[in-house]
Amino acid sequence: DIRSSLDKALSEGKTFRDFQKELKPTLQKKGWWGEVVVVDSKGNAEKVQLGSMYRLKTIYSVNMQVAYQTGRYKTQVDNVDNRPFWEYVAVLDSKTRPEHAQLHGLVFRYDDPFWASFYPPNGWRCRCRVNALSPKNLVKKNVKPSSSAGLLSQEEQLVSKKSGEYKPVTVYTDPLTNKKIAPDVGWSHNPASG
Repeated sequence: DIRSSLDKALSEGKTFRDFQKELKPTLQKKGWWGEVVVVDSKGNAEKVQLGSMYRLKTIYSVNMQVAYQTGRYKTQVDNVDNRPFWEYVAVLDSKTRPEHAQLHGLVFRYDDPFWASFYPPNGWRCRCRVNALSPKNLVKKNVKPSSSAGLLSQEEQLVSKKSGEYKPVTVYTDPLTNKKIAPDVGWSHNPASG
């Protein structure tokens, strides 16, 4: 139901308000919205709220951002003969994650392995993007492209303190600061390339 509502919202250009107005009654009718008692494997009962406007807004905004970035990626790939260098661009405001801000301004060739894990979005509600640059743009900006050779690795990161589950993430080590930067757990891939 959520997937088909998202597809409809995307294809029809619906706002979040329209999306949640149509989806919430469906979720309520199917028992996926409201307070319920959940019992874990040890028999502990806990009252939980299924569904929330915040969660719906996150689902909506993340899926719209992934769809938008997928379109950008495909357009940029189609234009690599003219603009083969890609620049990571973060919003740089108070909501920007420090790791994303550290990636701001990095330039790699479009086929550098960096983009397989770091093409945005790189987490829930990530607003980063990529600018495609020509060789003339590099000269004008006085920028030399980087290479991620030897700077990418895999590490296990905690998914949930409650479950103790870990998952692998790709890590980029900044050659200037030696600081390790990773996308959020579960976002170590280019959602547009698959």
